Amino acid sequence: MTVTQELFSQMRSILKKLTPEKFEQLMKEVNELSINTKDRLEGIGNMVFEKAICEVKFTSTYAKMCHCLKEEEESQHLKEELGTKVIAHHRRAVGTMKFLSKLFKLDMVQDVVILGCVGTYLDTQSEEALECLCCLITTTGTVLDCENVKLKQILNEGKITSRVHFMLQDVMDLRQNNWVPRRHKQGPKTIIQVHEEAELEIRLGNMKVEQQLLSKMGQSTICTQLAQAEQDQSSISIELAQA
Repeated sequence: MTVTQELFSQMRSILKKLTPEKFEQLMKEVNELSINTKDRLEGIGNMVFEKAICEVKFTSTYAKMCHCLKEEEESQHLKEELGTKVIAHHRRAVGTMKFLSKLFKLDMVQDVVILGCVGTYLDTQSEEALECLCCLITTTGTVLDCENVKLKQILNEGKITSRVHFMLQDVMDLRQNNWVPRRHKQGPKTIIQVHEEAELEIRLGNMKVEQQLLSKMGQSTICTQLAQAEQDQSSISIELAQA
């Protein structure tokens, strides 16, 4: 195994372990790798790109990793490499666009690339293209305010499915609201958050069981008291009859 192959193997191992809460620790390991040639940088960029479009929930984490690999010369080359890769992966569009938009917001992709994609998708108007367009504009709209005249035209023509129609309408509503979402979407949950939520569900479940037991005990007590009252009333009736 060559030195470069060993480096790629180490990078794959790091990417497999990457989570939001482990980012700082794993980024230190990445910085220790000898990414000092064009081929190595391209290889690392390709690996991060592939992981990002396969694991859409963590695109912001992968974009942040690219941003940290920012020696000036390497960073510029990485921008060009990522831009080229995006154009070549149109069929993996939604994941690609989400990752691209995150990189753009971190100034890792030039605005000309975004505008080029927007223009291409508006001209194409396929289901896939319009879905990518919605994804792209939703994320980049706060920085790159795109005109929505043609979006209105597409909606009015009615040649799209209901799903894409609603996606386009959501984008227009978002723009009208100054790119502020009505409900802020949370980022990926950390392992600690997942554990805390699981513990909370268990506690709530236990509380529900206890309430059911208390309710049953209460009903049992009432039934006992009613039975005792009926017995007392019967005894009184017998005594009156004997008198």
